[in-house]
Amino acid sequence: MSTINLIPLLCGPRLMLMSQLLGISLRAHFRFHTWAATTAIAQALLHIVISVTSRQPVKLPGIIGGSSLGFIFLLSLHLFRRIAYEWFLLSHLLLAIAALLATWLHLDPKKLLAKTTLLIGISLWTAATSLHFLYFLFRNFAFGRKLATAKVSNISTALKVAVDVPRPWDVKAGQYIFLSIPAAGLLSSLHGHPFMIVWWQRDIKGLTVFLLVKPRSGFTDRLAGLQNRKRLAFIDGPYGLEYGLGEYSTVLMFATGMGIAGHMLYIRDLLTGYNDCSVNTRQIILIWQIDNEAHRDWVKQWMDDLLDMDTGYILDITLYIPMRSAQNKTQREIEMAQHVLHNGKLDIQDALELRDMASSYVLKKPQNVIQKTRNIPERQDVGVKNVDANIVPYGTHNRLRDHEGPPDITDIIKSNSKPGHGKMVVSMCANSAMADQIRREVQQYMEPGVRLVELDYEPSSRKKKEPEMDFSCRGMP
Repeated sequence: MSTINLIPLLCGPRLMLMSQLLGISLRAHFRFHTWAATTAIAQALLHIVISVTSRQPVKLPGIIGGSSLGFIFLLSLHLFRRIAYEWFLLSHLLLAIAALLATWLHLDPKKLLAKTTLLIGISLWTAATSLHFLYFLFRNFAFGRKLATAKVSNISTALKVAVDVPRPWDVKAGQYIFLSIPAAGLLSSLHGHPFMIVWWQRDIKGLTVFLLVKPRSGFTDRLAGLQNRKRLAFIDGPYGLEYGLGEYSTVLMFATGMGIAGHMLYIRDLLTGYNDCSVNTRQIILIWQIDNEAHRDWVKQWMDDLLDMDTGYILDITLYIPMRSAQNKTQREIEMAQHVLHNGKLDIQDALELRDMASSYVLKKPQNVIQKTRNIPERQDVGVKNVDANIVPYGTHNRLRDHEGPPDITDIIKSNSKPGHGKMVVSMCANSAMADQIRREVQQYMEPGVRLVELDYEPSSRKKKEPEMDFSCRGMP
């Protein structure tokens, strides 16, 4: 039984390729891969226990195969995977090969069913690996064209990577590529690192895709030292399925931090479709939560391009900055302390006055940097209702606003899921905390006209430096 469960696990070095061919989401494929592997390892463990208790002869291939499966399980745990993700990928592949060879040698020649199923799995892995290798060659080598190059530049606390590809393709929303740059180190060049395609442009020189990278450790940390020079690069992909958001009248998008990378091309395609009357979308609402104001610069240039494309004024963007609310609270505490020092004493009356001051104090909003300077007639807000005094618009077009504090997800979903608004899709590319809350709220309004879409990319909710998982989704091994 364990060998039978190994068959769906042997899909080659890239599960994404098999997901693409089968037309299933990466999230679903990873979840299936995890459970199938857990079942196979549990059955192998049961076989080992039975063999030991029945005092059957111990064979070296069996020890190697069982040990390899055990190490695969241990190294696949979240803790070990996060400590050294690059080594996890390499060890996962090597241990899987060792387990297959050892299992083949361990099987009794008389057990034809087990031998046959294992042979099917090995054949599947060989075919998938060969297909992936041919796809890699096709994408990176084109007659008469140069190899791919990558140029890294700094944007606030992130990195923008512009990749000139040798063989263009029709870029779609939701696609991502695996990038490897030999200049970043030998280990980094042995396998690619996944990144969402956040933007693209095409000219007479060819296709350039743009990636948004948050430096952490390992490969992404080394990228920061390769800035402002074009480097030789290799790409693997593109992978990823596109969700048909254009059939919905209202598209409500939630993003946290780097999650904006998952939405940019969807917004671009929806605006293009609206302008040429090929989609049903009449309202696009983007809720983007960031840690500080500097993170706006990550996509500022591309956001300006989207606003230029929005000739029908269907795009509505609100930025939420919870950290600034905490900073303002600290500022109020400083002013309260200065008030005490000025009075020279602190008694009960002062404490009561300071408490009232803290509850009624309203920090004056600073002048905002206007990202769009052209004069555009003010329109009726179609997205999040601008009734909060903490919301400040950018420019005069009233399509991009700044909000202090976290978003009220309950109110946002409720106000946009009223009858008569047409079909609505809620798309999220957010950290686990916000994603869980969105699921709970959408479930309360689930009806035939409402759909929830979870993009494959899941931004990290951690604030400390962490390893390589630049692209991740729940269940990813």
